[in-house]
Amino acid sequence: MKILMLTIFIMCNFAHAEPTTFDNEPLQLAKTSATKGAIASVDLVPFFWFLNKKTNLQQRKSDPVSYSRSFISGVKAMPNVASTLSIQFFTGDLIKSIFKKKQAFDNEAYLEVIGCVSGAIFSAPWYAVMNGKTMKLSRAQALGEFCKRPFSAGWPIIARESCFLLGLQASDPFSRAMKKQFGNNVYVENTSCFASGFAGSIFGHLFDTILTCKQAKIPWQWMGLMNGGMTKGIGIGCFAVALNHSMKLKKEYMSEFTYM
Repeated sequence: MKILMLTIFIMCNFAHAEPTTFDNEPLQLAKTSATKGAIASVDLVPFFWFLNKKTNLQQRKSDPVSYSRSFISGVKAMPNVASTLSIQFFTGDLIKSIFKKKQAFDNEAYLEVIGCVSGAIFSAPWYAVMNGKTMKLSRAQALGEFCKRPFSAGWPIIARESCFLLGLQASDPFSRAMKKQFGNNVYVENTSCFASGFAGSIFGHLFDTILTCKQAKIPWQWMGLMNGGMTKGIGIGCFAVALNHSMKLKKEYMSEFTYM
C-alpha cells in the first residue's frame, strides 16, 4: 500500500508541474491513469497463476503451481500492479500529449510507440518488484537488486513492457478493424483483444525471461528464452479481454452517473 501511495504522490507532482501550459489535462490524466491502473490490478488477479507458472518455467522448475495460492499472491500484489500500470498509462499519455501540443510528430503510430516506451522507462523499478513477486522475492530484495544494477535490470524491463503496452494499445484499433471485417459482436471483440494481448506478451517474452533469470541469479540461455511464453501469452490475452470489458463497464457506469 505504501508503494501505491508513493505512486499517487509522484503522479500528482507531475500533474502539477506546468499548470499554465497544460491547464488541468495532466491532473485529469493522473486521475484516469490511477483509475485504469486500479481496475487492471483487479482484473489481473484471476490470471496471476499464469505469471507464477511462466516464472517457474523460465527458471526450469517443475514444481506445481497452486491456483489458490497464486490468487492470494495476485491480491497481495494489487497495490504494486496498480502502481506499475498507473505510471505506465500516465507517463505514456502525458508524453503523447506534450508531443501533440508541440506538433513534434504527425504520425499517430509513432506517438503510441513513444508513449509506450516512456511508460516502460518510468515504471521499470515498479515492474522489477512486480516480477519479483512471482518468484517470491520481497519488495526490498527486488528493488535493491534493481538499484544496484539499474541498466542491467532495466533494459529487459523496458523492452518487455514496451511490447506489452503496445499490445494493449493495439487492441482498440485492431478490434475496430476486425469488427468491420467480421461483424460487430462480442466474439470478434474478445478474439481481437485476446490476440493483441497475446501478441504483445509473446513479442516481449524473451526479455521477460532475461529479467527473471537475472533476478533469480541464474544464467540465461538463448534456447530457453521462450520458456513459459505460451503460458504467459494466454494469461495476458485473457487479461486484455477482462480489462477491455471492465473499461466498458466503467464508461457505462460513469455515463449513467453523469446522466443522473
